[in-house]
Amino acid sequence: MLSAGSFLHFIVKGQLIRNVVLCTEGAYAIVRHPYYLANFLIDCAFCLLSLNLYLVFAYPFLFFWAYGPHIRQEEQRLAYSHPEQFHTYFTSVPQIFPDSNSIRNLKQLLKNTSFSRITSNEIKRLSRFIAVVCFITLCQEIKTDGWEG
Repeated sequence: MLSAGSFLHFIVKGQLIRNVVLCTEGAYAIVRHPYYLANFLIDCAFCLLSLNLYLVFAYPFLFFWAYGPHIRQEEQRLAYSHPEQFHTYFTSVPQIFPDSNSIRNLKQLLKNTSFSRITSNEIKRLSRFIAVVCFITLCQEIKTDGWEG
């Protein structure tokens, strides 16, 4: 789940042309907010790694509580700046989670990806995710087995 979310996050950053065009291809043909889907997958993976069932079950509600206002604001801005195109996009592509129609667009996931748009900050973020997973796994291993030696 963490790998899928990190991969999607990386790809989305390579497709987004912020404040210039309405992105509707690649990951944006599957869901309107693939960046938030990527964050949801990454965060859920960390919740699962925590081994805390309360957190696992509470997180989806916390996610929409935290990100819901931002998603609505983004959609209002897009509807204002791209009125006709956004209405068509809004009615044909699901918001965060793919549906049976949009999943058919999975074959174009990498379409319009430009790796030059991926900043060093995104690479650093991906590296931090990997480091945190390694650290959590190590801590769980130590907790389960104890130090041997």
